[in-house]
Amino acid sequence: MARRLVVSLASVYIDGYLYNKLIDDSETWQAQPNPMMNAQQTQSGRGRPIYRGWIMIGTLAITEMVSWGITYYAFSVLMTPMSQELSWTPTQLTGAFSLGLLIAGFSDMWVGRWLDAHGPRLLMTFGSLCAVLLVFAWSRVQSLPGLYAVWFGIGLAGPMIQYGPAFWVATRWFRRKRGAALTLITLGGGFASTVFIPLTHTFEAAWGWRTALIGMAGILAVITIAPHALVLRRSPEDVGLLADGDGASPVAVSINVDRRSGVGDVLRRKQFWFLAVAFALSNITFTGMSVHLVSYELSRGQDPGFAAWAAGFVGVMQVVGRLLLAPLSDRIPRPVIAVVLFLCQAVSLLALLLLPLNIGLITHAVFRGIGNGTLTPIRAALIADSFGTERYGGISGAMSFFTGFAGAASPVAVGALAGSLGYAPVLWMFAGMAIVAGALIGATGRQEMAQ
Repeated sequence: MARRLVVSLASVYIDGYLYNKLIDDSETWQAQPNPMMNAQQTQSGRGRPIYRGWIMIGTLAITEMVSWGITYYAFSVLMTPMSQELSWTPTQLTGAFSLGLLIAGFSDMWVGRWLDAHGPRLLMTFGSLCAVLLVFAWSRVQSLPGLYAVWFGIGLAGPMIQYGPAFWVATRWFRRKRGAALTLITLGGGFASTVFIPLTHTFEAAWGWRTALIGMAGILAVITIAPHALVLRRSPEDVGLLADGDGASPVAVSINVDRRSGVGDVLRRKQFWFLAVAFALSNITFTGMSVHLVSYELSRGQDPGFAAWAAGFVGVMQVVGRLLLAPLSDRIPRPVIAVVLFLCQAVSLLALLLLPLNIGLITHAVFRGIGNGTLTPIRAALIADSFGTERYGGISGAMSFFTGFAGAASPVAVGALAGSLGYAPVLWMFAGMAIVAGALIGATGRQEMAQ
C-alpha cells in the first residue's frame, strides 16, 4: 500500500508540474483557438491539453485523504497512549477534540468568503503549512491547556484544507460532471480512516505517539503543501473555458459566469433554511450515532469485537455508496437522490430497534454508510445547483456553521437523553428526524420545479 501511495503521489507531482507548464504556455491558445485546427480535431478534443479541472480533482482526492487522516482520524488512535503518559482522562482529551470541531464551524464561514473572493490556491497552501506546524506542536504538548490551544488552531486551519475548499473547486470547474468530480474527492476522504487509522497505530506502536505525530507532520507537509501551491487555480474562465472544459471566447465567459444573489440575500430565502435544517438534522444523527453506537450495542449485550467491526464497516459502505449513487446525481435530480438517502438513514435506525441483534447491526451499518456517506457530495452539489457558484463558498460556509454546531452538540445531548430515558427513545427520535429531513429536501425540490 505504501509503495502504491508513493507512486500515485509522484505521478500527481509530475503530472501537475507538466500540466502547469503546458497550461501557462497555452492560455492564449485556449482563449483563441488555432484557426488551422480542423473541425474534427476541435470536436474530438485532440490537440488540447487534458482539462485542468480533472488534474485538480485528482490531486485534491489525495490531499483530502491525507488531511482528514491526520487532522481528524489520528486523534482516536493516539488518545489512549496520550492518556497513559500524561494521566489525562478521556473526557479531558475529547474536550480538546470537540473544541476543534466547534471552532471549525466558525472558521467555515470566513473560509467560504475567502474562497469566493480569492480562490483556493493561497488558502489551501497556507492551511497546509499551519496544519503541519500544529501537528508538530501537538507532538510536543506537556500541559492540557497546550493541547487545547493546538486543537483550537486545528479548528481554524482544518477548514482551509478539508472538504470546503475542495468542493468549491469541484463546483466551480464542473457543471454537467459535478457529481462525478465531487464523488472522486469524497472517495479520497472516505479512504482516510482506512489508510491512516492503521498507519497511525503502526507508527505509534513502533515509535511512541510523539514521534508518530512528527512522522505524520512530515507526511502532511510532503503530500499537501506543494500540490496545493502548484496545481490549484481559481476558475476555468481564467483560461478562456467554461465548466467541464467547454471552449468559450473571453466574451462568452463573461456572459456565462453565474452571478446569482449575494450571501445575505440567500440567507433570507426559505430554500436555504430547508436545506440547512435538513442537513443539520442529518449531522445530529450521524455524529450522535458515531459516538454512541458501540455503547448502545454493548448495553444490549452485543459482542464488543463485533460492535467495533460494524462501526468500522460503516466507513466501507460510505465509499460503496459514493461509488454507486453519487455519480447518478448527474442523471437523476439531486433532490430525489437526497430524499432516498435520508430514508436510508431512517431505515438504519429502525433496523437497530426492530431487527434481531446481529442482523439489525449489520443492516444499520449498510444503510447508514450508504445514506450518510453519499450525502456529503450530494449536499455540495445541491448548494451549487440551488444558489449558483459565484457565492458558493460563503453560502456553503454559512450552512456548515449551522450543521457543524448541531453535530458538535449532538454527542453530549445524546448522552444526557440516553442517561435519563434510555437509548430506544433517542433512536426513535433520530429516525423521525431523518424522515423530516427527507420531507424538507422534497419540499425544496418541488420549489425548484415550480420556479
